[in-house]
Amino acid sequence: MGWERWAMRIFAATVFLVAFVNAAWAESALFPKSRWFAVDALNGTSLRGKGLTLFVEPEGASSAAFAKGFGGCNDWRSWFDMAGDTEVSFTEFTDTERVCSNQQRMQIEKDYLAALAKVKEFQLEGEMLSLTGDGVTLRLSPKK
Repeated sequence: MGWERWAMRIFAATVFLVAFVNAAWAESALFPKSRWFAVDALNGTSLRGKGLTLFVEPEGASSAAFAKGFGGCNDWRSWFDMAGDTEVSFTEFTDTERVCSNQQRMQIEKDYLAALAKVKEFQLEGEMLSLTGDGVTLRLSPKK
């Protein structure tokens, strides 16, 4: 009985230390679903205050989910899928097809949606979300 109790304590301490020491690893498998994010930057260019958003809505118990947001002129939607601990993808985009009179806004929206389509991985650093892929890096923060 003494040996079993000691072994269980060692096991519990090991599990605690792994989770504590490597908190980023413990968090990496949890994409922040059901939370609104605002886009702060695309490839280092600030987009803060442009109104671009992202929200991932779980779709049952599977890894598939529904993503939506605002691109600057239009509301958009897509499928969202997690293939691994940090692997994600956005596919089959649709939008409200409004035309903005502001050409700069239309270009920002086009660049944002094109970047989302290239995303392959995510990383959560505290409350900050990074989405990266083929030549793109999106930085997002919780929408206030």
